[in-house]
Amino acid sequence: MNLKLIIPNKKHSDLVIDYLNDFKNNNEEPLNFNNFTDYNTWLNKINLRSNKNTLPIDRVLTTTFFVINNNEIIGITDLKYEFNNEVLNYTGQISYAVRPSKRHNNYGTEILKLILIYAKENNFSKVLITCDEDNVASSKIIEKNNGDLENIIYNSLENKNIKRYWIYL
Repeated sequence: MNLKLIIPNKKHSDLVIDYLNDFKNNNEEPLNFNNFTDYNTWLNKINLRSNKNTLPIDRVLTTTFFVINNNEIIGITDLKYEFNNEVLNYTGQISYAVRPSKRHNNYGTEILKLILIYAKENNFSKVLITCDEDNVASSKIIEKNNGDLENIIYNSLENKNIKRYWIYL
């Protein structure tokens, strides 16, 4: 496994179409591509969120990465540098997803490991990571990466329980 964290840029547009089609073929909504219309608009949106000077008011500073292996997007991950109510109670500081055709191959564990290394290199001492209570796969991935379950809280907006883990770096 030779996974690399790569900041999205214009040259990834064809890879993204393939990645998104994998989710579409499985009737799933891919992480970080809500209301996706075109790649350049999406790229602009994530670039705005990665710069304090252009950060939308309702967002926190975030770096988004494609996780690439052999010129294929295996997944996506992001790291949020700040807290607001949404990050603290629902989304956590790290999000990640593995494309459907690559699941059950340990990619989720490796993706989380890579973004944790990046967080540590960027002076984080701990990170908050969350998952839905019924997402057994994500719970196992977080726990394999030394996630310490703090609590389970109810998300009234989505009518589900959220597990909140801390990982100390």
